[in-house]
Amino acid sequence: MIKSFKELFVNLKNKGREKIIVAGGEDIETLKALKDCYNYGFGEGILIGNKAEIEKSISLLGESNFVKEIVEAKDDLEKARLAVEKVKEGGTLLKGKIKTATFFGALNHNSFL
Repeated sequence: MIKSFKELFVNLKNKGREKIIVAGGEDIETLKALKDCYNYGFGEGILIGNKAEIEKSISLLGESNFVKEIVEAKDDLEKARLAVEKVKEGGTLLKGKIKTATFFGALNHNSFL
């Protein structure tokens, strides 16, 4: 059983980099958290949303090595749908700049809850 954050980080790092799929990858705070995951050695991002806005947010952070892929989506519904499809291939789903109701609606519709 894991008893500390240090043990958790060691455990995650030993597993290798997990895909973290972000529905609404334009959100700068979400990108900061994703960058931290990457720097700890246990995550890399697949960002779903408006590509131009995502790239602008990434540029504010000064590096993009934590991003594996950017997937264009025109609205919240498409962000949610594409994120759910990606996570079915493996990885962890993370909510970014997307309406909560739309995000959870996509999960419920796909029997994740």
